Amino acid sequence: MKKLACAMLLLLSPFATAYDSAYSPFYLKFGYGSVDPDIHELDEYDYEQPAGYSLMLGYQASPFLALEGGYVNLGEITESYIEPYGYGTPGYDYYFEEGVYESGAGISASSLAIGVVLSTDVYSGFTAGVRFGYHLWDVEADAYEIDEWTEYFWNSAIGAYEAYDYGNEAGLSETVDGNDPYYGVTLGLGAGNWMFSADYTVYNMEDTAPALGSISVGFRF
Repeated sequence: MKKLACAMLLLLSPFATAYDSAYSPFYLKFGYGSVDPDIHELDEYDYEQPAGYSLMLGYQASPFLALEGGYVNLGEITESYIEPYGYGTPGYDYYFEEGVYESGAGISASSLAIGVVLSTDVYSGFTAGVRFGYHLWDVEADAYEIDEWTEYFWNSAIGAYEAYDYGNEAGLSETVDGNDPYYGVTLGLGAGNWMFSADYTVYNMEDTAPALGSISVGFRF
């Protein structure tokens, strides 16, 4: 009986190899989705949830193990504030002033990642797995203030107001980078050389851990 089982396995092994070899081990995968920035200082602001994307090049070393690396964009958050102001009343006061104050800030993050994906058999159709690795991240933050105003003085000699324009601008920019581990989960579906998946990945960055939840599509070539 054992000899018969071994013979059957030997006969079936070429077909199994042919099935796996029908797929190229290399793949290119693009994902797009929403980013949780994990910046608690922004909780008091009503900002729009940033969108992010990833572009990964992978090598399927076995049905259960893949090596991949690529670029991850974790989106950008921007916030701005504009307030007009004025002093005095035209036509009544000797002096009045009109102006606009504007301020804003933005923060963006990106990453170069390399890691592995451990999963169930990717050639079986449905698959589930975990992904983890290391990434080199870069965060850029900037802020600005603009104050522009016009001062009006009544000139009795000409019977009209004289206007004088003024303005102040200030801004700063800072870049922080580093390297930290990342980890996540993936649920996928294979259809020939096409790959579709739902991914959720956390990218540690010192004291924060932004996460990208995305829908991805890939192709083996």
